Amino acid sequence: MSRFLRIKGLVSFILVMAVIAGLLYVFAETLIKKGIETAAGWSLGAEVNVASVELDYSPLSLKVNGFQATHAKQPTQNMFSFSSASAS
Repeated sequence: MSRFLRIKGLVSFILVMAVIAGLLYVFAETLIKKGIETAAGWSLGAEVNVASVELDYSPLSLKVNGFQATHAKQPTQNMFSFSSASAS
């Protein structure tokens, strides 16, 4: 079995996975915010803005603050907006 699994390779794999997990942990809120803005903007065909996103891990919950979606034909008007929404 040891000829199929090298210790250097295993340590490298664990190290790379730990770095990726750490980066995801640090930048999770920013990635979620950009994902919401991009996906909602693409599906609505209009500009979507999110003020902030709060992610808690224990207990797992997500809070979106300051969501605004403009009207596609009248960009100066909001189609809908809310100040806060949460999921847990």
